Amino acid sequence: MLVPCVLLLLPLAQTAFASVDVTLLSTVPPSSTVLAGIDIERAERSRAGSYIVQQTIADQDIAKLTKITGLDVRRDVRHLLFVGLGQHSARESAHITLAEGTFDPTRLVATGRSRGASRQQYRGTALLVQGAGNTAFAIAFPRAGVLLFGDLTTVRSIPASQDVSVHINPALINEINRIGSTSDMWFATLLSGSFLGEQTGDTLPPQLRDSDFLASITQSSGSLRFGQSDQMTLKLVARSVSDARMISGLLHVGGSLAHLAIGGSSGFSLAEKVLSSMQVTVQGTTVSATAAMPDDQLEQVLASGK
Repeated sequence: MLVPCVLLLLPLAQTAFASVDVTLLSTVPPSSTVLAGIDIERAERSRAGSYIVQQTIADQDIAKLTKITGLDVRRDVRHLLFVGLGQHSARESAHITLAEGTFDPTRLVATGRSRGASRQQYRGTALLVQGAGNTAFAIAFPRAGVLLFGDLTTVRSIPASQDVSVHINPALINEINRIGSTSDMWFATLLSGSFLGEQTGDTLPPQLRDSDFLASITQSSGSLRFGQSDQMTLKLVARSVSDARMISGLLHVGGSLAHLAIGGSSGFSLAEKVLSSMQVTVQGTTVSATAAMPDDQLEQVLASGK
C-alpha cells in the first residue's frame, strides 16, 4: 500500500501508504524507519485519490487481509499506515500495516476461522493466523478500532501498546507532524536515498538515477493533497550544502531529462510532468520541491502508466 512528487510517493502507497492518526502512531514500534499513510475517506473524494486507493487495496498484504477477514477497506477503514522497520530499504524487509476504522473484531475473527485461519493468543493479544512457517500471516487487534497485519514473526514483535513520544525517533515524529496533518497521503523516512531509488525503480530518468543524486540524500519526506488541483511536496535532506545545491540543480532540469530519456512515453509521463512543473528551493542542506497537477489529469496519467 506507494510516493511527492507523486513520482516518489505512489510506489510506497502501493505497498501500503494520509493525515496523521494518533491512535495508529501509538502502536508504531520504536525500530520504525519508514512511515507512510493514506486517508482513505479524503482520498476517495478525488479521481486520482480513488484510483490510488484502488491500487492500495490490491497490495498483496491488504489483499490477504480482505480475503481472510472479509474486511471492506473502503467502507470500514479511515486510515492506513505502512510501517517499515530497521535499516534496510528493500521491499522484503520487515514491515507491518496498521488500519484504523470501524469494524467488529469478533466478526472478522469468526470470518477468518471459517476460512481456515486459526485464533491464537500472544502476550495478551488475540491473533488471527493463516499459514505456517515463513509464510504465516497474522492479524492482531491491539485496541478498539485498530488492527495490524503482516508476517507472523513481525506482528508478534509489536508490543500491545506504547508511548509514541518515547519510542519513535524524534526526527521522524517531527517530520510526520509537519506534513501529515495537512496531507491526504504522505511518507517520511530516515533511510538514505537508496530507499527512494528502490521505490522509484526505473521511473527516474537515468541521468538522475545513475548520478550521485540518491547517494547524497540522508532523509526524505513527501505529501500529496487531493483537490481540483492535486498538491505535491517533496523534502530532501542532503549530506552537505554543496550536495543540496547539486540536488536542486538536478531537480530543476529533471523535466527536460525525463523528456529526453523517455521521449514522452506514457509509462514515464508522470515523471516528466511532475519534474517539469516543480518549484525547487534550497535552505542549507534541505531541498524543498512543490508541484501541482489537475486531479483528472493525474488520474489519467497514473492509469496510463499501468
